Amino acid sequence: RYQFGNCSGTLKSVTIPNSVKSIGAFAFIGTALTEVTIPNGVTAINPNAFEGCSKLKSVNLPDSLLTIGQNAFLGTGLTKLVIPNSVTSLGFKVCLNSASLESVTIGNGVSAILDSAFEGCTSLVSLTLPASLKTIGKQAFFRCGSIKSLTIPYGVTSIGESAFHVAGLTRVNIPGTVTEIGINAFNVKEPDNIQCDKQCETGEPACNPECNINGCTVARLKEVSCPGTGNCPDTAQCKEIRNSANAPTLSLAVTSVLVFACAAFV
Repeated sequence: RYQFGNCSGTLKSVTIPNSVKSIGAFAFIGTALTEVTIPNGVTAINPNAFEGCSKLKSVNLPDSLLTIGQNAFLGTGLTKLVIPNSVTSLGFKVCLNSASLESVTIGNGVSAILDSAFEGCTSLVSLTLPASLKTIGKQAFFRCGSIKSLTIPYGVTSIGESAFHVAGLTRVNIPGTVTEIGINAFNVKEPDNIQCDKQCETGEPACNPECNINGCTVARLKEVSCPGTGNCPDTAQCKEIRNSANAPTLSLAVTSVLVFACAAFV
């Protein structure tokens, strides 16, 4: 631990030998490194390894890498991060407050993005989530105000509280595999731009009588089923609801229960 911690502000470059198998906790905390290449053979980057390296703009991760610990790149100057498919574990707050980070690609070995993993990455514009993803933790992308549109991969089952809150989202697509969405998970600017993916639909379509006016919030829905089409299906029940409200209603397919608290469909 703290291998180079005393070199804060002076250590600007480093060559990591091929014999290294893991980067220790706090190994380069607060140093002035500008770029790092992790050699093939390294399997773990331990917690806080590059925390506070505000001048670190580039890091190359090897295909041998399996785990990246919590706070590993907290507060760095990284502009791009590509996590290889070999990585199966990302720690809490792995890139918290890395305000220069513009692009993140997460490889297909990661099944969970933990709480506050990319919180405060205010410059993040490009986000590629893996097909292997199952859960997105609380505040995972909180305050990522530059993300404009997002497709949650099919297979995700849970999106945590405030996961994308205070983001710059204008459109979100949610797959039918999602069974839980936490409070304030999204704050999409246009209420009708949260969409459920009709391609994942199973079961009979259903209308929700509580959501039949523009600006309906998901909190009001209590329990809803996803995915849906965004338009009420052409059935007698739905026509009756639509006519009584004199406004378009929400169409949903009864597949899995969601609990929302954010702006939703028209």
